Amino acid sequence: NSIVKKRMPTTYQPRLDIGGMHFWGHVDMMASIPLYGAIRTAVDGVSYEISTGFSMNIRYYPLNVFRPTAFRLRPFGGIKWSDMHYRQKAEGQQKGIQWNKQILMLETGCAFERKRYLADFTLQWLPNHDYQYPISRQQKGRLEFPFLSYHIGVKYLFDFTAINDKAE
Repeated sequence: NSIVKKRMPTTYQPRLDIGGMHFWGHVDMMASIPLYGAIRTAVDGVSYEISTGFSMNIRYYPLNVFRPTAFRLRPFGGIKWSDMHYRQKAEGQQKGIQWNKQILMLETGCAFERKRYLADFTLQWLPNHDYQYPISRQQKGRLEFPFLSYHIGVKYLFDFTAINDKAE
């Protein structure tokens, strides 16, 4: 009947990013969907489920993504909105806790463009990474997420509007 501090293991979550380049190759707006549900793990008789769920990202590229450069590198900065889900249940308990939160993260990184592919490495910063959740009417537990995380992705670039271009 007491709160025990546990360290959650490192997790990963494969995602499908669907988006589009706007403003002449300078802004990438995308929706990111997890390819499977929450990450499930157990430590010392306590099971955890963690998921960042659906997210929306907006990234600004100072260098046009479609124009060739000497090194093919494209730095960017952006913002990510996501919903975060957390569930916890100890062995022998009928119910556990469930916690949901909307979060904003800042992003920066660099993308490498080659033959219509864009590989990116993103560093994400969660400014508010310390949360409380109710355990009972009198007691609160504490969730502390890492304030830095990273994302590695590969995208294929293609143009839907090319069919509207007609030679005159």
